[in-house]
Amino acid sequence: MTDPAERLHNEAVRAMQAGRRAEAIGAFRQLLALRPAFADGWYNLGYLLKAEGQYAAALEAYGQALARGVSGPEEVRLNRAVIFADNLRKEEAARAELEAALAIRPDYLPALLNLGNLEEERGEREAAAACYDRLLVASAGGRGGEGAPAFRGEALARLSHLRPPASAEDPLLAQLKGAAGAKGLDAMTLANLNFALGRALDRLGLYPEAFRAFREANRCARLTGAAYDRARMERSIEAMIAAFPAGRSGRARPDRASGSGARLHLRDVPIRLDSRRAGARGAPKGDGRGRAQHFAPHSGAIARAIPGVNGHARRRTRSAARR
Repeated sequence: MTDPAERLHNEAVRAMQAGRRAEAIGAFRQLLALRPAFADGWYNLGYLLKAEGQYAAALEAYGQALARGVSGPEEVRLNRAVIFADNLRKEEAARAELEAALAIRPDYLPALLNLGNLEEERGEREAAAACYDRLLVASAGGRGGEGAPAFRGEALARLSHLRPPASAEDPLLAQLKGAAGAKGLDAMTLANLNFALGRALDRLGLYPEAFRAFREANRCARLTGAAYDRARMERSIEAMIAAFPAGRSGRARPDRASGSGARLHLRDVPIRLDSRRAGARGAPKGDGRGRAQHFAPHSGAIARAIPGVNGHARRRTRSAARR
């Protein structure tokens, strides 16, 4: 007869793969009541709870995974950082998690990119640039794994905003051009690179090249989502205006003609990257800026034997959950 823990694990993974998160959460909770030392089970439970918007419970589950000696603890720290930064708006806690990830693995590219993004949001331009510089060094010469070119691309795009190329001979401009013309990058990274390149060229007065870069950036950006729908956008704006009518807060709206009152400053930011990889341990893992991703659980086969079940370990696969 199948061991109850193995049966529960199989049920949890099937439910997770089918998108039945509530059912998968219930199965993982039952499994972990029987096998509390199963670190990957805690990891996958954290992933599912985060997806369901149960952030405090997700942090607790990830904490249990760390306490149980989960492999790849830097990935868990990264996932916790994303929850703190993107969902709970606790930037200092997010910063602490990212620094903990880098203490485990100093060349961990997703953490370097996310920490740079976080420093930018705090207005710490030099600290942000230092993170991007570290990322470029850590990923030089083909190092950093399969996703390294995309992380390098995002870092180069951000650096060009923080330290714009000073001349047509600036090495950063050459790096931007090389990255923007690279093959195999995803459309969002290429859009970010070409927008950054266009901006840099425009600053230098190289307008024909700038137009070409912006044209390519817009082409890539169109591949990343639905086409712009003016009518739909207008309906969305009208709904927001209706939801927050004038005088509701008890304060007068700023006088735009006189320029008094607070002004909203929008700035060009990249997607927050947690990481390009995701997978379910034994089920899902990963998140980032310009891309913020959450590592998906380990799905499919379980990476190692569930403690106390049989004794054989099945191969673990990780599903890729990008963006």
